[in-house]
Amino acid sequence: MVVEVGYAQGWDPESRAVWRTLSVGEARERDTAGLPYVVVYRTAGRHSPLEVRLVSWRDHHVGLWVYDDMGRRTYDLDLRLLDDPARLFHRYSVAWNYPDQETAGCVGQQQERLSVDSENDRGLAAPKMSVRSRNRQAPGHLRVRERPTYR
Repeated sequence: MVVEVGYAQGWDPESRAVWRTLSVGEARERDTAGLPYVVVYRTAGRHSPLEVRLVSWRDHHVGLWVYDDMGRRTYDLDLRLLDDPARLFHRYSVAWNYPDQETAGCVGQQQERLSVDSENDRGLAAPKMSVRSRNRQAPGHLRVRERPTYR
């Protein structure tokens, strides 16, 4: 599978379309200046992207959205830049589950919120049902990740 990478100033989640396309050089300049931009990963023949990354270093934020073949969002990850500029903190994630390729609505949702003091909340939600549990220690690999370098 060949993955194509594109850059833009923004992303419209409803239409799953970029706003104001950027060249690689323009995206690199925005990255260096800390200005927001998006990175979109696509494959030929697929309408929706594989993944969209929303980057804004000045806001200490990287968001990641993953889409399935039907264009439904299946994963959302919120990362925050720590005081150490080489590391990102996994602050929030949610995964949506769909029963089949035709169903538009999800049948379950799993959420996770982590805090810097090692406490986290995990939740599992489904229609008319909600289950929550609290864990005192999240494994380190779930909390902190290395900051990606621009390529």
